Amino acid sequence: MNIKKLTYHKGNSRGREERVEVEYITEYDSDWFHVNVRNLCGGFNQYKTEHGLMVKLPIETQLEILRLAKQEREKIRAHYPIKTYAGWSESGIDNFDDYCKPGDEVDAEMADYFLNVVPPSGHGAYTFQNHRVYLIQCGEPYDDVRDENGHYRSTFITFERRDGKWFYSGMCYAGETVNRSPSPRRIGRIDSAINALEAQI
Repeated sequence: MNIKKLTYHKGNSRGREERVEVEYITEYDSDWFHVNVRNLCGGFNQYKTEHGLMVKLPIETQLEILRLAKQEREKIRAHYPIKTYAGWSESGIDNFDDYCKPGDEVDAEMADYFLNVVPPSGHGAYTFQNHRVYLIQCGEPYDDVRDENGHYRSTFITFERRDGKWFYSGMCYAGETVNRSPSPRRIGRIDSAINALEAQI
């Protein structure tokens, strides 16, 4: 596909989904269509153009679109040095793992959201590596990850409070603050989609 221009449009909290406008050169003219980033991450790769044609995106074009979206998301993430709940809504990034990375500071509203969205698996003070830590660990286990003894243990979305601030710790074992999950699905949907496409080349 002979791409002329890719234009990123972020989503918003009013229902407009994140998308990339693709303008490409045809034999006689140019045509364009919009790619929903979430759908592309999910493997949907056929789109109807403005002129009514159905096009299937080559892997290289899918990668171009996803890499552009990832680059623009990083700019959006950088705009929010503290990952606030309001900022998550404003960012247009629907998946939490694409908005917030382990180690990021979050606001109290974000911590409260995850505390209240599902019953917590645990919250309060714990002793971890000889230190007292205050954690929120959310809901049901997300992953089961093998520990250093070869046993599978559940991991939980974890937030830690230290020095009066909240931080996202990642996917941690119960009562811990070390991100333990190597699962590709925890690196964010867009990264997982890019990795899967690159493996096909």
